[in-house]
Amino acid sequence: MLGGATEPSGIFLGSLDSNESKRLLAAETNALYSTSGDLLFVRQGTLLRQAFDAKRLTLSGDPSAVAEHIAVPITNVGAFSVSENGVLAYRNGPAVSGNFQLAWFDRMGKLVEAFGALGGYRGVDVSPDGKRITVHRHDDNGGDIWLFQSVRRETMLRFTFDATQDNSSPIWSPDGSRIAFGSLRNGKWGIYQKSASGTGREELLVESDLLKVPMCWSPDGKFIVYTLRDPKTGFDVWVLPLGDKKPVPFLQSSFNDRDPQISPNGKWIVYTSNEAGRNEIYVRPFPTGEGKWQISSKGGFYPKWRRDGKELFYMETGVSPRNMISVKVNPAGPTFEYGDPAVLFDSRYVNAGHVPLIRPSLSRRTGNAF
Repeated sequence: MLGGATEPSGIFLGSLDSNESKRLLAAETNALYSTSGDLLFVRQGTLLRQAFDAKRLTLSGDPSAVAEHIAVPITNVGAFSVSENGVLAYRNGPAVSGNFQLAWFDRMGKLVEAFGALGGYRGVDVSPDGKRITVHRHDDNGGDIWLFQSVRRETMLRFTFDATQDNSSPIWSPDGSRIAFGSLRNGKWGIYQKSASGTGREELLVESDLLKVPMCWSPDGKFIVYTLRDPKTGFDVWVLPLGDKKPVPFLQSSFNDRDPQISPNGKWIVYTSNEAGRNEIYVRPFPTGEGKWQISSKGGFYPKWRRDGKELFYMETGVSPRNMISVKVNPAGPTFEYGDPAVLFDSRYVNAGHVPLIRPSLSRRTGNAF
C-alpha cells in the first residue's frame, strides 16, 4: 500500500491478521506481484521490476527498468497490469503524480496571477500581512518547506533541509514571526516551530507515533490546533497549549473530524466532519466545544475564515466541479449566526494523494484564493 502513519510514502508489506507493517521500498504508485517472482512498481515515471521472495517476503538484487514514461494519475495508481501468465500491459503518459501551478484567483474565479515553477505543492499558507507564502513541496520520497519572501514572489527560499523527514503542512503564527510544521523524525510524527526568518533552531513542540497535521494558531498565539490520526477513532482535533505543551483533545469521536480553523476573534472553531455520512462543515464555540451548527448542506471540506471573521469559505464535495462556497456569518453574537451557502466559482481543486493533508489557502486581507 502507499503511505503509512509513521513512514514516508512507498510500498508497504502487511498481514491481514495483524496491524503491523513494514516498508519495502520507495515508489510513486501501487505495486503488483508477478508469478515470475518480481515486484513491479513505478519510480520517477519508470516501470521497474525487482526480485521478491513471496515466502520470505524479502527483496533481492537491484531494480531494473522495464518501460519508460508510465502514466501516473494524481490517484497514484500506475497505469500498468500483469496477468497470471506474465503478460504485462501498460500505458504511456504523464509520469508526474501531481505537479501544480501556484496561482491567485479572485472571488469570481478569474485568474489574477500565476507564479513559481511547476511543482508537487501539497500545503500552502499565506502570512498574516498577505505578503509572504509558505508551501510544502513534495519531492520523490518526502518533501520540504519553502518560502516566497516578497510580494513579487519571484524566488523560492528553502526553509527546511531534509526531504526524508517529510516536512509538511506549514502554518504562520498570528504575528508572522514563526512557522509551525509537521515532520517525521526517528519514526515519530512531530510538530515543530521555527523563526520565519529561517534563522535559529527548530523547536520540537509535540511528538508521538501518530500522524499529526498542524492546522492553525489561535489569534492570541497561545495554542496550535492540529489534526491527529488515531487508528481507533480516525481523525481527531487536538489543541496544543504553547505554555506547558500538554496537548488535549478537542474533538475525539468515532467520526473523522479534521480541517479545524479558529475564528479571528477566537470565539469559534470551524471544521469538517463525516458524522452525517459525508463530509460537512460545522462550527462550535472555542475553546469549550459546547454546541454545534452545521454550515454546509451539500458536503464540504477545507473551511477558512475571512480576516474579519464575517465570512466563511469552503470547497463543496464532489467529483467536478468542486465549487468554492461562501457563507456570510456574524461571529460577534452569543450564538453563531450564518446565512445560506453561495457558490463563488469552480475551485479546480484536485487531491494529490499525500498523507499530510493537502489544502489550498486564502488571502486573509482580500478573500482571494489559490
